[in-house]
Amino acid sequence: MQLQFNNIKNVVRKYTDFILISFLILLSLIHLHWAINTDLYFKVDDFSALAYYRDNNIFEMVKEFLLKGDFFGFRRIVGHINFKIMFDLFRTNAIPYILANHIFHTINLILLFLIAKYLSKSSFSSFLVTILYNKIYLLYFSNSHEYLLVFLSLSSIYIFLKYSKKYYLSLILFTLALLTKEVAFTIPFFLFIVSYKAKQKQKLLKLFFIVLTIYIVYQFYFLLAGKLLPDNLSYGSNYWFKDLSDKIIYFLNPILFGFLLILGIVKKRYSLLPILLLFLIALVPNIIFVSKLEPYYLYLPISYLLIYLAMLLPEFKAQNVIIFIFIFILMGGRAVFPQIARQSFPNWEKISLEKVTSTVESAINDPEVNQVNLVGINILRDARLMLSFGTLDLFLDEKYSDKYYFIYNPDEKLIIIENK
Repeated sequence: MQLQFNNIKNVVRKYTDFILISFLILLSLIHLHWAINTDLYFKVDDFSALAYYRDNNIFEMVKEFLLKGDFFGFRRIVGHINFKIMFDLFRTNAIPYILANHIFHTINLILLFLIAKYLSKSSFSSFLVTILYNKIYLLYFSNSHEYLLVFLSLSSIYIFLKYSKKYYLSLILFTLALLTKEVAFTIPFFLFIVSYKAKQKQKLLKLFFIVLTIYIVYQFYFLLAGKLLPDNLSYGSNYWFKDLSDKIIYFLNPILFGFLLILGIVKKRYSLLPILLLFLIALVPNIIFVSKLEPYYLYLPISYLLIYLAMLLPEFKAQNVIIFIFIFILMGGRAVFPQIARQSFPNWEKISLEKVTSTVESAINDPEVNQVNLVGINILRDARLMLSFGTLDLFLDEKYSDKYYFIYNPDEKLIIIENK
């Protein structure tokens, strides 16, 4: 009996990481269930992106974005290429976008677990911080930028740490991450901190800082030309100390940050304390914006913080349980776990949008009709954005969208129909 019990223990120990990763995947599936049951659809910035992808090919996009920035003024080309490919393949079928974002999120969970395990040598600590990371699930299709950023960043970090001889692949992934979102500039600094005692790896990091320097020079040109920040009003900047500190508090509980600082000092891991500073620096490009308090800005910075936490957590024993409970509560308690959609919920934005499209399609069936009055329809935000960005045709049956132009007059809530 004892021998059989020991055999079971050995099997569990051997496959611990596989079991924990499998559980993380199952946990992330609850997010997918929620996304499908709440009937996610295109919204907000998606419509400006769809209009651009419809009218431009990838080569035009790359040239335009690298020289002038995207339609918001940023030079984040990789995410837009991904979105463009998705659009060319699936048009406005929402399910593939939901699945793509979910797959990237799940891969990011696995990468975070593997990095934390490599650095902390503790499966349980790595598992805990990855569960905490799973809380930040992004439901907006345009969050593909964040998903790609973290995928490229964590892949770059993991390959550099685990497979130093393949550092060139890590370097390529870092370069792609920079061209996905600017906050990827933090990657070389994070690698420098966590590989502080590995002299050979420190030498390899020179190439990362060379690439980063080239990228900074590239961006500095746009700063000199007055084209670094976008013209979009929602990205207006604010540098008042009170506003900046309020935004930092929004993104991170000060008690949690203080606890992490004290934990690093108590554990005498002083070389890791700069990760806390790096987290704050990673937030700077976002906290200066006036009206951009969005949880997706945490998606990369919080991964650094959680890896730091995994490296400091004590071994999971009875006397240390209070520490784990305290961290769990600070990170949100029960809210850490995904919401469960036990039934399908109406998506009123989507219903409003589909009311517009069905009204237009019904009207087109009459050959005498050359305009559609929408006065009686409650046009909510996303339907309004679909119309104002001229993307109505993308949500109609192809037999209509291929044959007609649709011109929207918002003052009279009128759509003019013209033959192509």
